[in-house]
Amino acid sequence: MGEPNQALVKALNDLHVWCEVEGCGDQAELIKDAFKAAGITEYRCANCDGLGEWDEGPLPATSSTQISPDYRHMVCNDCEGKGTVALAPHDGASHD
Repeated sequence: MGEPNQALVKALNDLHVWCEVEGCGDQAELIKDAFKAAGITEYRCANCDGLGEWDEGPLPATSSTQISPDYRHMVCNDCEGKGTVALAPHDGASHD
């Protein structure tokens, strides 16, 4: 089938993230079917919007002489820092 069109991949990823955030239910399964039909095996993580990991803060200063702020390094639990989630073989709507 070849490589999926990058514009299609981006549109499906954006739609999937929006659906996960808004709680679209069955429509999310249809989007996963579209991923499969386009030959896409991974999609952008909706929890971190594809970042995977980030720095959170700034944290409160630990001393009065601290010059630069500290940040807490966070790793997304859903994608384990990859920014993408693999499309499981059973993902997608059932058409039986």
